[in-house]
Amino acid sequence: SRTYGLRFMVAAQLLIVVELFLRISQPFMVAAIIKFFSKEISPQAAYWNVFGICAPSVAIPFVRHHYFGFFQRFGQTVASALTLLVYKKILRLSASSIETTNTGLILNMIANDFNRFNEISHVLYYLIVAPLQSIVVIYIMWTYLQYVTCNYLDCNQLIATSTFQHCMSWRNRNTLLV
Repeated sequence: SRTYGLRFMVAAQLLIVVELFLRISQPFMVAAIIKFFSKEISPQAAYWNVFGICAPSVAIPFVRHHYFGFFQRFGQTVASALTLLVYKKILRLSASSIETTNTGLILNMIANDFNRFNEISHVLYYLIVAPLQSIVVIYIMWTYLQYVTCNYLDCNQLIATSTFQHCMSWRNRNTLLV
């Protein structure tokens, strides 16, 4: 985290802004456009709300494209660093331990296991964005619905718990087969 944490956070900041503000604000702009048809807001405000819906829809793919490009390089850099660490560790092994070390195990670790960093780097920012986005949505729901929000929180807790249990059972099932 000392080596790559700051770079990861700087790159994810723009995506955090997109996910927290632009995506959450779009339903409110749709509601404002609906109010336009009941003559509650002016045409100028309706035009700005239409722009507020369309502009993020155009901007988000550009931001995501740069994000995925950066994090593809980020995952490859982490995998390369880990490969270098394994290589340096192999060079420090004694002759007797080199004879007992399976070459296929080392190649498997480098080829398959380190490739996971490329796969996970695309969704890693959700570990940061998802809790923040949940807090913002819960606050907005509380301001509009108050105590009904507790039902939403119960559903989220149920979904999170069942997802966690599913992941843990899948993990245990795979470890038992090995």
